[in-house]
Amino acid sequence: STLVTTQTGKKGCTVTKIYVEKEAKIKRRFYISLVVDRVLPAITLLLAETETDNIMDMCEKTPEKLMRLPLDFKKGIASLQIKYIARFLKIKNTELKNLKKLVDTMFKMFLDLDLTMIELNPAGITKNGEFIALDAKITIDENALFRHLDLKALKDNVEQNRRERLAEKYGFQYVDLDGKIGCIVNGEGLALSAIDMIESHNENVACFLNIKGGVDKDKIISGIKIIVTNPKVEGILINVLGGFLRCN
Repeated sequence: STLVTTQTGKKGCTVTKIYVEKEAKIKRRFYISLVVDRVLPAITLLLAETETDNIMDMCEKTPEKLMRLPLDFKKGIASLQIKYIARFLKIKNTELKNLKKLVDTMFKMFLDLDLTMIELNPAGITKNGEFIALDAKITIDENALFRHLDLKALKDNVEQNRRERLAEKYGFQYVDLDGKIGCIVNGEGLALSAIDMIESHNENVACFLNIKGGVDKDKIISGIKIIVTNPKVEGILINVLGGFLRCN
């Protein structure tokens, strides 16, 4: 079947595998994640009570229900912060040790695996006061994958289309959108700027190809070929920064 969620978009994703686990008996559940806050900057812990609220709706409509705690990069979470969490989630004092163990494990995993996000949505508390992941998702920094070849081997290309796979072969990043103008850029910031500029003229982007830096003319040609195979593309805008590669 096709699974359609907020994250997949209207097209959805085809379900190719189902993972089945033994049912977990829990007394309550909550949301917990670690993300990179680039403004502070810091690895930040996010928490919320999710017994009655959906986390996506909460972030949009009632962000005050979401707790944010920046962590010390070297030491992780402080004992005082654990007490803040316990008070926020109304966790018993007898469960504090298990709560700290959960956060410490997540923090170590975040650093060891070069993650940009680890999310338990939800995490559960058993009747015995144990903390378990009922559902989990991690995002790995692609620039660090050379250090984690075992994780790279897990990649499933089922959800990638042919153009995405070709782009990856040349070290590019390709993203499909819904407009009619193809974009070639070298950097995510330039991609977003180009998209904003095109939309300000009441047009939309069909796709963008991030060629990054250090490419030669043969790779550029390959990149253009990838874009022109997209049937929605009626024209191409090239927006590159000369500091990364020669504009000609």
